[in-house]
Amino acid sequence: MDFGRYSYGVFWSEEDQKFIGLCEEFPLLSHLDEFSDLAFTGIKALVKDVVEYRGQQN
Repeated sequence: MDFGRYSYGVFWSEEDQKFIGLCEEFPLLSHLDEFSDLAFTGIKALVKDVVEYRGQQN
């Protein structure tokens, strides 16, 4: 499965003083990191894990 097809974004969180990676299709998931590129790869990895887990449950 191509996990790059989802809509990802990385934003600065003033509250956390870190970057937050988000995925539009999975609004309850997020990944915080000190660096924007790591927030991006972190949210993609999290989405991949969730989608694969869901596939195993079916």
